[in-house]
Amino acid sequence: MAGKKPISLRKRVTGAVLIACIPVFVLLFVINAYSIELIQQRIYENTYDAMSLNMAQLDNDLSRASEYIVSEGQEGRYAADFSSEDSRTSYLGAIHYMEEIRERVLLYDMVEGILVYSPVNGRKIYTFNSHSSDFSEREQMLEYIVRNREELLLKSGIWNVCSPGEKKFLVCAAGNDEIIIAAWTSFDTLMTPVQNWKMAENSTLCFVSEEGERYTEVAPELENLNYAGDISQYYYAGENNQYLMFGVHSDAGNFRLIDVVEREALLSVFYQIRWLCILILLLFAAVLLPWMLKNLSDGVFVPVRRLEAGIEQVEKGNLDTVIAGGHSSREMEHLIRSFNNMTGQIRELKIQAYEDEIRRQQMQMNFMQLQIKPHFYLNALNLINAMAQNDDVPMIKKMTENMSAYLRYLTNTKDGVTTVREEVEHIGNYLKIMEMRYGDMFHYEQSVDERAEEIQIPPLMIQLLVENSMKYAFNFYEEVHLSVCVSVEEGEMICTVTDNGKGYPEEILRHFREETAAPEGHIGLWNCKTRLAYMYPGRSSFELSNLEPHGAKTEIRITISTEEREQS
Repeated sequence: MAGKKPISLRKRVTGAVLIACIPVFVLLFVINAYSIELIQQRIYENTYDAMSLNMAQLDNDLSRASEYIVSEGQEGRYAADFSSEDSRTSYLGAIHYMEEIRERVLLYDMVEGILVYSPVNGRKIYTFNSHSSDFSEREQMLEYIVRNREELLLKSGIWNVCSPGEKKFLVCAAGNDEIIIAAWTSFDTLMTPVQNWKMAENSTLCFVSEEGERYTEVAPELENLNYAGDISQYYYAGENNQYLMFGVHSDAGNFRLIDVVEREALLSVFYQIRWLCILILLLFAAVLLPWMLKNLSDGVFVPVRRLEAGIEQVEKGNLDTVIAGGHSSREMEHLIRSFNNMTGQIRELKIQAYEDEIRRQQMQMNFMQLQIKPHFYLNALNLINAMAQNDDVPMIKKMTENMSAYLRYLTNTKDGVTTVREEVEHIGNYLKIMEMRYGDMFHYEQSVDERAEEIQIPPLMIQLLVENSMKYAFNFYEEVHLSVCVSVEEGEMICTVTDNGKGYPEEILRHFREETAAPEGHIGLWNCKTRLAYMYPGRSSFELSNLEPHGAKTEIRITISTEEREQS
């Protein structure tokens, strides 16, 4: 962007070093974070599979027990006898039930006890497993079942969480108004096989409700964690997310099993790598980067600054400038010596270079002028031949007069310059020839400001613009209108050629906008622009454009010098 101050070499090199290094450190942190997430995901998948398998075994044992409870509660073989008001019949039913529930309780590893109770006669029998709770907790459980039998029967066959005392229990009951049969177990009993599961190190398992209420004891630092998170995926808990939480639901009851894993102990290696990256980054910023910039400054930045100062002096025309040497790199010292030698050679070759440049420009102008070749001679001769065949003597006379004037101008322009007046008169002869050739299909107009008549321009310049307009504007089916206007405005001579044709191809406009070499077959316009630049350095412009809705416009602007103003 014009006017924007260039960035110094020091800033560019420093920026390049930072741009090269920072992404490396960022990549290390990203890889480290991704590795942590990947390891956590793998641990979750393995833990979830193990927990699901073992929970399925617990659920299976509880489901088998609940199926038995429901079966006996609805169709018990000894229910009628057990609930009979006849003491002998009730006693016999109690004996049968006692034998059966003693066998049954041994079949269910997770069940602590089974109770059979009849509210009709108040008889109850029960049996316990070998790993059941202590005596007081058993008594509390028996009393709870008897006291809350109606509420339990509303949830027949479902394992419900209850609190007969301080501990949490699961109870499943079934029956009717005459008999109720129930089984129970504690979460501590369910934890017995869980403690033997092979899980991740530093993990803690516990049973909780779906709302996050804990049913088993955990370490004090784990008591206030969020146990109600979404266990469809692992989640974080604790201060600074220091714990990973995995979990599975139970199909047998309204509770879940949660595994709490300490992240730092599990992923200690990755956290050590992260701290190592931070340490390396700090070391780089505090030691390596300053050391590297110091070496670059002594070996590159300071010598380049001396070289830049010398170049600035040369740009101002001081070719006697000599850059002093210093303690820098071998390459920079060689560059400085070469610069000093180069300025000495420039001093010696300056006059010769000026002379060579003048000769080269003159040769190039002569060559470009030779490039301009009128291309309508054959067409004009064919037109004269056609007039002769029609005995059109006046038109032949008019044609030959214009043609001779046209050729006379071409042969007399040997000095490399002409005036606007002479060029416009020559263009008038050319346009009259074109009018005779195309008849009513061609119309033109010319206007010249008197103040511009004596301004000097390259010969055949305006003719080239007119020929170019004819090239793009002519159409056998539509009338062609061409206008040549030379005016003076605000110290500038403006020559404009317009037509009503299809306009310039976009490719030509693009080449002139970007100032790239003209494509093959369009060298004339490019040569015209170059000739103007040589003849009026810094004082001329050459522009091509298209008109709306159609047509082309070619415009030349030349700033008039004081001498030219006085002459005009």
